[in-house]
Amino acid sequence: MRSEPHQRRRTEPVENADLRKKTARIIFVVIVVLGSWLAGLSLGSTDYTGAKFDSEDVENVAPQEQIPNGWLFDFGTAESPVAKGYTRVTPMTRYSAELGYGWMSGNTVTAEDHPGPGTNVLNEDFNGTQDATFVVDLPNGHYTVYFTSGDKAAAHVKQKFYLENVLHLIVTTQKGKFISPNYRVRVTDGRLHLRVTGITDAVINSLEIQSVGDTHDIR
Repeated sequence: MRSEPHQRRRTEPVENADLRKKTARIIFVVIVVLGSWLAGLSLGSTDYTGAKFDSEDVENVAPQEQIPNGWLFDFGTAESPVAKGYTRVTPMTRYSAELGYGWMSGNTVTAEDHPGPGTNVLNEDFNGTQDATFVVDLPNGHYTVYFTSGDKAAAHVKQKFYLENVLHLIVTTQKGKFISPNYRVRVTDGRLHLRVTGITDAVINSLEIQSVGDTHDIR
């Protein structure tokens, strides 16, 4: 009885198998990294602290009532409406020791008012600048600082916001969208400094400063 000849199995060289495995791993890593990068783009602008702001999803900011131990500023033109309990700030509001707040001398600041659907008295208007610092005289201590940035009529790219010379936020706001972040800061020289910069114009609609205690004893 004749037996069938034994079929020898062809085997792939070990070197080729290892090369295929390494190539597959490299492709997998590239796909993961690329996917993460694309996901980051879709989430919107990035806060310097790591938070994400998607200006497509941020709701308009409602006007706030007067807050105890707080300072409230509404940025706009000389004729635009001012939210209840807020102090008007225009490009002509220049800091002086007598006034106790204002834009630093020498800064170029503009103002616009864009009322209409989707806005309110607090965010329809704003001050804009490529680089300016707003100063408020405050007792030394700890504060929570809230501000609103956005424009009904245009997008504003890579705006930067500094508090006490520390960069806290880099953000792009889309047309008709607004953000309202808040940060805890420590004042040690009797003044709060809010620096605003932008590739074109960075904008600020409102500023709220709330004391959180520990005043007068900070050195």
